[in-house]
Amino acid sequence: MEKQRPIFIFSHPRTRSNLLAHILATHPDIGDVIIYPFRAANSAGPERRLPNGSIFATKEVAVRDTFQRCYEELQGKLKETQDRGFIPLIKDHIFNSLSTSVIDSQFPGSMNDVHPVISGNTPGGPNPTVLPDTFLANITPIIVIRHPTTMVASTAKVMLREFGADRDDPGISLSCTYKWSRVLFDFFRGAGQVVGVVDGDEMVNDTEGVMIKLCGLIGVDGSLIQYEWKPKALCTPMNEEMNEHVYLKALYESTGIIRDKQKIEPLVLEDEVQKWTVEWGEDMADRLKGFVEDAMADYDYLFQFRLQ
Repeated sequence: MEKQRPIFIFSHPRTRSNLLAHILATHPDIGDVIIYPFRAANSAGPERRLPNGSIFATKEVAVRDTFQRCYEELQGKLKETQDRGFIPLIKDHIFNSLSTSVIDSQFPGSMNDVHPVISGNTPGGPNPTVLPDTFLANITPIIVIRHPTTMVASTAKVMLREFGADRDDPGISLSCTYKWSRVLFDFFRGAGQVVGVVDGDEMVNDTEGVMIKLCGLIGVDGSLIQYEWKPKALCTPMNEEMNEHVYLKALYESTGIIRDKQKIEPLVLEDEVQKWTVEWGEDMADRLKGFVEDAMADYDYLFQFRLQ
């Protein structure tokens, strides 16, 4: 039996990407989610780009977690999954594997001046990541988006309220833009690859419809997807400082998709600005509003290509 190419969900924070991966992994032909393979390299390793003062960078440097080593570990997991007869499923935030030069082009000086390269990558070429060109050419890429008002509101809640991030932390800016999603989408499209674009809220509103189309793109029978599951224990954290429980606890404790009776609609920006002003002050509210407004063009562009 010919091995099917791995699925790679290039996610964006607060877009319901973990839920998407969780649902996909219920398919009998798809393996367990290989989650955040490059997060340790980007946040904890010796080549990490996040400044030491960022709340999203670990206090302790994990010397072994280079991008090359993380890639080699990923390759081992892919082989193991394929040898067992399953399609590998990877899920990681786009900026964890973006090249430093791409980040600097949008937010100059915000990151450490470190330029990691994985063997097989061609620096300076069209590939916007540190990943090998041949690796990207042999995956099924999926990009996840969500309306900017909702995405930024959710990001602020987690990063500012729950994590207590400094308001100038570059991790916030990196997480409140769809520039990375658009750059990566255009790269794949320019290379002639088909990209599955999923809107996280549309996935909840019409889960079966979206998953049937996504399974068609992947090449598996969409009728075999499960929409209910048993709760499971959180995996052992890659690094205790990375706060994985914040992102995954509710999902892992769930037994299926939780829907309101009414269709999910984008939050109203003016209403959110008022809430942000009360909680974080006018300056931060204006900054968050700016993130929403700046992200709209890239969101609208990607939204037209979504699975529907």
